[in-house]
Amino acid sequence: MQVQSLEAFGVHRDLLRAWENNYSKKLLPVQAEAVAAGKVLNGTSLIVYAPTGMDNSRAQAPG
Repeated sequence: MQVQSLEAFGVHRDLLRAWENNYSKKLLPVQAEAVAAGKVLNGTSLIVYAPTGMDNSRAQAPG
């Protein structure tokens, strides 16, 4: 998932540009999964666990 796609969720364009300039133009798999699950950008609490260096991490809503 491209970082710029977060603009559709109301994330400000300047923040997205700064993210791309300092990190990456693509979300990590665990970040993309959290967005796709509809939890992160709607105000819901979320626990994300991602072992260091792993691409197969998971996002899970508590409870």
